[in-house]
Amino acid sequence: MKTRSHWAHLSILLLSVLMLTSTYTMAGNTGRITGKVSDTYGHGIAYATVAIQHLNTVSFTAEDGSFTLDPISYGNHELSVSLLGFQKNLVKFDVNDSLQQINITLLEETTTLPTLSIIGKRDLLFSGTPGSVSYIDAKELLLVQPLSGNEIMRKVPGIHVVDEEGVGLRLNMGIRGLSPDKSRNVLVLEDGIPVALNPYAEPELYYTPPIDRMQGIEILKGSGQILYGPQTIGGVVNYITANPSKEQRIYAKTKIGQGLFFSGLVGYSNTFNNIGVDVQYLRKQADQLANVAFTLDDVNAKLVFKTGNKGTLTVKLGAYRENSNATYVGLTQHMFDVGGNDFDFLAPDDKLEVSRYSTGLIHKQAIGKNTLLQSTFFAYQTARNWRRQAFSYSNQNGTLPSDFSGQIWGDTSSAGSGILMRNATGNRDRQFQVVGLEQRVLHQYRVKNTDNEFTFGYRIMHEKGFEQRINGTYPKDPGGTLINDEIRTGNALSLYLQNKTNIGKKLEISYGIRSEIYQFNREILVQNTNDTQLLAQNTIAALMPGVGFNYKLNSKSTIFGGIHKGFAPPRIKDAIDFSLNNPVLELKAEESWNYELGMRSTPLKGIYTEITGFFMDFENQIIPSSESIGGQGFGLANAGKTIHTGVELQGHIDAKVIAKTKWTLQYDVSLAFIHAAFAADRIKMVDGEEINIKGNRTPYAPSVLATNVLHIASPSLIGLKVTHTYVGAQFGDDLNNIQPSANGRSGQINAYHVVDMNLYKKLKKHDISFHFSVKNVANQRYIATRRPEGIRVGLPRFFMFGVDFAI
Repeated sequence: MKTRSHWAHLSILLLSVLMLTSTYTMAGNTGRITGKVSDTYGHGIAYATVAIQHLNTVSFTAEDGSFTLDPISYGNHELSVSLLGFQKNLVKFDVNDSLQQINITLLEETTTLPTLSIIGKRDLLFSGTPGSVSYIDAKELLLVQPLSGNEIMRKVPGIHVVDEEGVGLRLNMGIRGLSPDKSRNVLVLEDGIPVALNPYAEPELYYTPPIDRMQGIEILKGSGQILYGPQTIGGVVNYITANPSKEQRIYAKTKIGQGLFFSGLVGYSNTFNNIGVDVQYLRKQADQLANVAFTLDDVNAKLVFKTGNKGTLTVKLGAYRENSNATYVGLTQHMFDVGGNDFDFLAPDDKLEVSRYSTGLIHKQAIGKNTLLQSTFFAYQTARNWRRQAFSYSNQNGTLPSDFSGQIWGDTSSAGSGILMRNATGNRDRQFQVVGLEQRVLHQYRVKNTDNEFTFGYRIMHEKGFEQRINGTYPKDPGGTLINDEIRTGNALSLYLQNKTNIGKKLEISYGIRSEIYQFNREILVQNTNDTQLLAQNTIAALMPGVGFNYKLNSKSTIFGGIHKGFAPPRIKDAIDFSLNNPVLELKAEESWNYELGMRSTPLKGIYTEITGFFMDFENQIIPSSESIGGQGFGLANAGKTIHTGVELQGHIDAKVIAKTKWTLQYDVSLAFIHAAFAADRIKMVDGEEINIKGNRTPYAPSVLATNVLHIASPSLIGLKVTHTYVGAQFGDDLNNIQPSANGRSGQINAYHVVDMNLYKKLKKHDISFHFSVKNVANQRYIATRRPEGIRVGLPRFFMFGVDFAI
């Protein structure tokens, strides 16, 4: 704890120095200028840099885009206005004894983030970071009408999304060949605040922010990850919610579909003097959508207070409740081969309850003329209680378990092909608490002829997890005998800094470092019904440097690249393995060196291209040995060295811009070629034989991922958007078995294609849109995953109708 205290005092000292830093220029007679920076739609742009470089005078625009520079010496000057995502604007003006008013418009920068939309632009978290950044805007969400966020994520090159239950209640996403299981290797944020159960100890996404209420999504894969944590290996995903509107707005979104599927969102948004309010309620439900029935209620409120001319305070409140019959039981290989029961409720009495209550405070304040302070406080608690009926696979002898319930699935005449449901439950109840405070300072300064932007921050976080396993004696038994009881506690301190230097007008270099200090305890109170007092504890410390660059070849092309160290702390749950004589383990942190190099270009108006190569060298990748089982033993292992290499490509063609027609005709493509493999000797025992899996591909890492999107729309705003997704073949285990196991849990997963479409009509004068969507148009039958306990078949053809409107 002394180390943590030392870093805390150092961070507070540095923060205080930065907060008091400001630059003033005083020379003879002086005047003052005021103004506003807006986009092409007239919306004010917050936190743009406004600078008179030869006077070393710098300021930021306020939330509404306004700014003031004072004092300014009399005479002729040139004002520079810039913000990543926009083209820099230079304005000449004269200062005399009268107040000068200057209004400036910024145009979008086409070679920085091609999919940026004006909507939500000022809320982007990753716009100032180097490397691979993708942004999916509100317009795209409207045109695709996704059933879940899974559809949207597949549009980003290098991302593999696995459908667990078809409806996307939980995001399972892998980046660049990493395991997609519960998105463990991805840091997921909402408006910059973590959402995982316990971000350090148990980073699983049993709760995923619903796509229905999002304004946009950012995905970061480059070296800028060192500004975020604790996960800096795979990538960072930031869900963006809408800010309150300037005027009263009442809005609603509704969708209905097969299986009595319903999704309805209603909201109210307005601004009263200096207070903005946005309140919304989301209800989703289905009697049977693929292999799940569920109800979901999600209530959120966002309040934005103006704190002076250059500050805002955002208050977020949220409550989420989900009930579903989600199960881990999947099809055996025989059941999949014969078909007919793809979406039967194999364990109809299984019940998953997820509840989450959250609060967040985000304060942004410009200090002086060149420093911005952002403070974020967040707290949330999540309960994930899961009643799961016990089952056994059939054996060659045909014997039945002593607690057999009478329910049989599949073929019991051969071992592993049949499922025997039992009169027993394993109730896995977990509760999680997270509290954190983060402060970040952005300071702009000039050294000789270079503009610099320095970011420094710290975060302290406390997290706690409670877990009980209670075994019941009949399929719906919520109680029973306490088998396991434990408490997991963690305390973390993060420090990070990054400096971005602009050398001339073409080169931008970012370099920085992040430190993580994490102390954890795992206390076992009950193990196998026996009282015990077994304690595992450890302190993990790591330094993660990173450097990235953007080089503007010309007005149409930019080269970017970066190197950073990836880090993920070990899960506390895996610090004890009761299968060993000495059960206390020292599971190592997951570490890697990540490299990328790419180029983005707009060779012609209406055409955008990007190509990125990546190389990820893992010193120690944590490979799941028993995905999501949640039962006895441990779930992860020190797997050693792995290497991920690949190329990502994306392109955009807008025929409307090229041909200057009134019709919209756009084509988008994203491709990824990935090779992820074990790079060092690793021996596995199979039927008494030693097998070295060096050179084998890592599980659930398709070698090819592709998405093609065609968008056609008439001048009367009738449009069609068609999306084709291709997922290449992948292996379900590290042995790379092609032949499937009888229980369906291992073996090759064949490649598959899925086509989705959305037909829409907009009534622009009335702000109403109608949508008719078909998911999986060709009704393609495919294996989505073999995890966690058997085959899950992808969503079959699904029809959905929706209406969005606002008044």
